[in-house]
Amino acid sequence: MPRLMTAAIVGTVAIATTSASAQTPPLIALEYNGKPVNGYRGHHSDFPAAFVGTPLCENGRSASDAKSSCILLNPDGTGTWENDRGPGRIEPAAPIEWYVVADQKGTVTKVGTTDRDTYFVILKFTQSYYGAPAGTLRAFPANIVRGTSPRAVIDSKYRNF
Repeated sequence: MPRLMTAAIVGTVAIATTSASAQTPPLIALEYNGKPVNGYRGHHSDFPAAFVGTPLCENGRSASDAKSSCILLNPDGTGTWENDRGPGRIEPAAPIEWYVVADQKGTVTKVGTTDRDTYFVILKFTQSYYGAPAGTLRAFPANIVRGTSPRAVIDSKYRNF
């Protein structure tokens, strides 16, 4: 599976509006790469539950596998990120906040094709990690891949269904 390119930047977060529904998180105005982006902090009903509450790990491995690095997105918008590990590169998981990207009207952004649905998430590192200062934002496509081996994928981390 090819690696997806990502970008790391430092950004700011500000609350833009509140939600009418108690089950939908408020829409947040983010600044990413110098441009405004809207997002929901945490799980939104239009974002696949396959990404939430269960780790997605490098090469689809189990979270208990010492060689795997994982991402965990909790429903409340918190979580952890472990960078890819290698010889001499083992760091503990970094705490994150995560946001599901939405348009100006609050519709969760989704691009669908015959073999996958792509959503977009923004991670905010809440402490410095691998030289990136606290507050650094990274954007990732979050893919639901269909076919003979269906899976949920963020970066090179995934879980088969």
